[in-house]
Amino acid sequence: MNDAITAALAALKELDRAMLPIDTSDLPAEVPEAIIATRSAIAAIHATMAIPTLEQTIERIKREIVADILNPPDGFKVIPHTVASFEELHNYRDANCYGGFCDDDFADVLIAHFGGRDEHEGMPDAMLDYMNAAHAAIDAWMRSGELATLLKA
Repeated sequence: MNDAITAALAALKELDRAMLPIDTSDLPAEVPEAIIATRSAIAAIHATMAIPTLEQTIERIKREIVADILNPPDGFKVIPHTVASFEELHNYRDANCYGGFCDDDFADVLIAHFGGRDEHEGMPDAMLDYMNAAHAAIDAWMRSGELATLLKA
């Protein structure tokens, strides 16, 4: 998701949070209607946010892994160029966060896209399937030696 979309979504979420505690019982009738209309507009925007394809997500994760290996962020363990699996990557990072999955705004859009939270407030099964498919593809990419070859270039 690009920075402009992420910023716009964050602003909309903040607006929605700000409206949640409003007690509308003492307000003129048109104010609650305006709040409902605004919330409906926010929901519509969330629903139409561009959801990356699985292939786009996989490519994003690859780029983020390569960037982390070549230019490790301050305060993080250095990931060796020899890292050869998604499981091994977990020794250095929460690898599940690659691809934006730990970005609350992006995760909320995905959760809505894949059917909303389940009865236990967990992620929808379809979203878990999407994440697992992305992680399996990354693991296969790493195990195939493509990452190591790319890092040697």
